[in-house]
Amino acid sequence: MTGSDHSDEDLRQRTLLSILDDKEMRYELQRRAADHELGSRWDVDAGTLASLLEDPRGAVAFESRPLSEAIVRAVARPVLMIENHKVTLPNSDVLSRRIGKFAPVFEPTLRSVGRVELVGHPALEWVGTGWMVEEGIVVTNRHVASEFARRDATGKGYVFIRSQLGTEVLPRIDFHEEYRSVVAAEFRIERVLYIAPHSETAPDVAFLKVVPGETAGLPTPIEPVADLRKHLRERRFMAVVGYPARDSRSDSRLMDRIFGDVYDVKRFSPGEVMTVHKDNWFFEHDATTLGGNSGSVILDLQTGKALGLHYAGAHRKANFAVRIDTVLEMLHIAKGRTTVGGTLAGVEWQEKTRPVDSYTATGYDERFLGVRVPLPKPGRAADLLPVNEEKDAWRLDYTHFSVRMSASRRLPLLTAVNIDGSERRKLSRKGQVWFFDPRIEREQQVGKEFYGPSGFDRGHMVRREDPVWGTPEEAARANEDTFHYTNAAPQLPGLNQREWLELEDYVLDNADALDLKVSVFTGPVFAPGDPVMHEVQVPLRFWKVAVLVDAGSGELSCAAYLLSQEDMLAEAFHYGRFKTYQVPLTHLEELTGINFGKALRDADGYTGRGGHESVPKWSPGIEIRCPEDVQFPRRARRKRR
Repeated sequence: MTGSDHSDEDLRQRTLLSILDDKEMRYELQRRAADHELGSRWDVDAGTLASLLEDPRGAVAFESRPLSEAIVRAVARPVLMIENHKVTLPNSDVLSRRIGKFAPVFEPTLRSVGRVELVGHPALEWVGTGWMVEEGIVVTNRHVASEFARRDATGKGYVFIRSQLGTEVLPRIDFHEEYRSVVAAEFRIERVLYIAPHSETAPDVAFLKVVPGETAGLPTPIEPVADLRKHLRERRFMAVVGYPARDSRSDSRLMDRIFGDVYDVKRFSPGEVMTVHKDNWFFEHDATTLGGNSGSVILDLQTGKALGLHYAGAHRKANFAVRIDTVLEMLHIAKGRTTVGGTLAGVEWQEKTRPVDSYTATGYDERFLGVRVPLPKPGRAADLLPVNEEKDAWRLDYTHFSVRMSASRRLPLLTAVNIDGSERRKLSRKGQVWFFDPRIEREQQVGKEFYGPSGFDRGHMVRREDPVWGTPEEAARANEDTFHYTNAAPQLPGLNQREWLELEDYVLDNADALDLKVSVFTGPVFAPGDPVMHEVQVPLRFWKVAVLVDAGSGELSCAAYLLSQEDMLAEAFHYGRFKTYQVPLTHLEELTGINFGKALRDADGYTGRGGHESVPKWSPGIEIRCPEDVQFPRRARRKRR
């Protein structure tokens, strides 16, 4: 047995165990086997089948009895017909009850799944499944879209392939194609928006622009689950909706018995989430699929919303799906690269400028903590943008924070903010627009000419909530001040993860900060090799330094952090989950060329615990997953009375 065969066999056993671990389903199988309801139809001895089902961990026993395994899969993981947008319930009391309970919730979404068909292709009538992920946009797999589209001569767009006769292959999607139905719901695929690079590290995803017909509108997009952490977990009840096709690689006898010798029509395959890979973009499930299921939606049956995009698997083995949050991240980028209908869908770009005399704030207070913590000194002094004629000519002041700008990059080089946790106020960002700062030239700031077409977020360097404290008037002005392009740097969707955005809260809630006061410095790591996109050199990494006075000792304490979007920006789109690391302040000084001063270096709380095994090459630090990972003097826990 080769290593590959061993791996396949291991996958087969794992999916079978996933089924047999369901006690309620296993008991039904045992009962029906003992009552001779199953074996006779499949030419399998009832006693043999019943004995195999006795041991829920004995999946290996099925290895030499594929028909017995097929019975288990056919009953516990059936492939159900869809007729008139309704699922035909299975011949299983357990599954019938489970599916029927949630049918009113998920059945409306079945209309939004279609078969990707090709007109004029020399060999293929259809190539896979797709579904409405957003108004006018269908998501499918890269390997599906690659059957009819390729890069154009510019390398930036896509064209449909041509047949040997020179005619263009025209793709369309049919949202019907159900069993015993001659009704069609065909819509033209106008163009390809994005096809992920051919790489093992890039999710198998593509997006297609589809247009409504003259007399019929497009189906409603399938909503994503609202809380992926809650719903994407092992043993979660889900289903694959797509178009399984006969697969010549599989055992045709077993396949025909499970699929009823009916292929190429819309089917519903219930199952469970098997393994959720932490810090990765995919997960495994145990539903029954075949080749035509490429591009199928993974539905969470309790909510009727999308968990992910099916992209790979093998009959009797594991199946893999792209997480829905990764799909949406890639869609955001795809819409930035290729505009939909001439503008970015759903994005309204409003930009304003305030009068110069409205900027009266004094900015960052270096004595805010009771001891002097001056603004750090950038080593690249020649790159600092002069902004005034004051003593510090490179400092832009706002309410409770200040910014130093890079002249060459037109982005903030560093920001500094004072946070008073005892006076924080909660204000909405609703209705906020972005401002250019009139104190410097418009050309020295990066605005919508970049953020509009690029697909990048305007990432706040000073977090919006941080300076929002003090009187109601102060808090309102601070909230508005954070929406300046001088406080923004390009960040990909998802980079603003919880561990990064809420570091300040972690520190305030868990560290023993005197008077609940913290000062925070933030900025990008400017490197010569940063990629240039839409005429802007985009930073790959960002840093943050939090400083406080320990209430117990009265001494200064600080911690430094790094976050990277390096893997995300490569053409290969690695799409690993983002991680935040606490690093030595001296390491940060080496990366940025910024001098934070001897006082902060001496106050650095980094101890280097945790080892280096899981730390990326650019950051020998400690991964931050929860507040307890932040190294600061801890606030004593209060005893419960």
